[in-house]
Amino acid sequence: MKKKTSRPEPSCLADLPAVHLVGFDDKDATAFAQLKIHTLADLQSCNPVGMAKSVRIAPSRLMRYRNMARVLLALRFDREIVEALVEKQYRLMQAVELGEKQLLQAAFQDKQRAAAFLQAVSHLGMFVQKPVLKELSVEILTPSAAADVPPPAETGLDRGAEKKRYAELLANNKVATLVERMLEGWIKELTPRWELNTKLGYVYPEAEEIIDPNNTVVDAALKELQAAGILERIFFDKLFRCPFCNYPTVILRYSCIRCGSRNIRPEGMIQHYRCGHVDLARNFKAEKSLVCRQCGIELESLGKDYSKPGIMYQCQQCGDISGSVYKRMFCYNCSSIVEKDKELLEDIWVYKLNKEKQDLLMEVLNPKKKIIGILTGRGFHPNPRRTSAGKIRGISETQHHFDIYAEKEATTLLIEIATDENQVEITSLYNLFAKARDLGVDHAVLFAVPAASAAAERYAAYYRITVFKGDNLAGIIDSFDAGF
Repeated sequence: MKKKTSRPEPSCLADLPAVHLVGFDDKDATAFAQLKIHTLADLQSCNPVGMAKSVRIAPSRLMRYRNMARVLLALRFDREIVEALVEKQYRLMQAVELGEKQLLQAAFQDKQRAAAFLQAVSHLGMFVQKPVLKELSVEILTPSAAADVPPPAETGLDRGAEKKRYAELLANNKVATLVERMLEGWIKELTPRWELNTKLGYVYPEAEEIIDPNNTVVDAALKELQAAGILERIFFDKLFRCPFCNYPTVILRYSCIRCGSRNIRPEGMIQHYRCGHVDLARNFKAEKSLVCRQCGIELESLGKDYSKPGIMYQCQQCGDISGSVYKRMFCYNCSSIVEKDKELLEDIWVYKLNKEKQDLLMEVLNPKKKIIGILTGRGFHPNPRRTSAGKIRGISETQHHFDIYAEKEATTLLIEIATDENQVEITSLYNLFAKARDLGVDHAVLFAVPAASAAAERYAAYYRITVFKGDNLAGIIDSFDAGF
């Protein structure tokens, strides 16, 4: 009987439905359907920060799926090996589970090419759901199909399109603030700091202070800025990550190759030149010297009478002595045993501003410069000397970030810009009032894009905070210029 299928089998990895990636749930599938992301080819070139605003999916989550797609579509598989496995009617899961010896028997005797194929195919086991791997044929790995997949369109934009894209990325005021601090030279570079108790295993303290205390949100934002060309990255270090839970808690464990016990102890070896006897160093030890057990002669000089050829491992459980041990990776977070070379090795980066994009960024961030120009024209001095790196110290000795702070003789002014998908809630007013009170400012102003909630407006009126609102920041600035 002919098997019925609800959808055609993908002809290559680019056609693989995005919902087949590891970690997908019903909410993700709904969000992807709304975003019209159906295949890995669709997913690899999406804009996580921009798209996530319109559906209920975190940018960091969308970024993770996009990165999976990019890794898979960058893989290239040996044509002859694929054709040999197709001829034997292999499924993807069978290919993923192949060992080198099995592959050489199934294909041909070339260890180097076999190792490269196994390394590439291992990514399928990490990123694609197992039921899908069992269902699909190895034929979708055909290089002729995969080789034609275009790389993500990250470069080559004309200035107008690039400016529009930057404006979308920097619509998030906190991200824009970080870029401004880097443009102004307050932040030279963003260097990661190890924090292995976090899910990522590292943090960017300066960026988290401005954007979000959640390091996954910050990491997604920095990667998006780098992908757009706003930031440049410099290699910092590598990090082992568990392929099952994605935590950086993978360590290397040694165990006895005979009984599997982890209770093993490294032992130094000694070789006696005269009689050729080789044994553990502790078996040569006498009261105050070294004596060979085989011939009874005392050893006097290293390099002349004897040598130390290396290390052996003795199992304290079964007593076996061997020159090698069984090595495997263990995750302390989920307790998974990870086969060697199956762990994820992630590059960690330092981020710096791309100097070639400075002029364009100044154009995109111009609205805030326009506000400063308005204030300067009215006798205010924006960002006076007592401000530093976009921060100012309050009465409580707390360092506060600010969008615009200005002084005019004895009068002080604080302007904050808040954006939200629907309306700015009262929380933004709480934060502004607390900051203004600690700084002792005379006038606190909030720019609310696109609107402020009724509760926020009542709070602002009670505490005499001026609110300007509008669909876009340019219109609000015009209102501010006319009404302040």
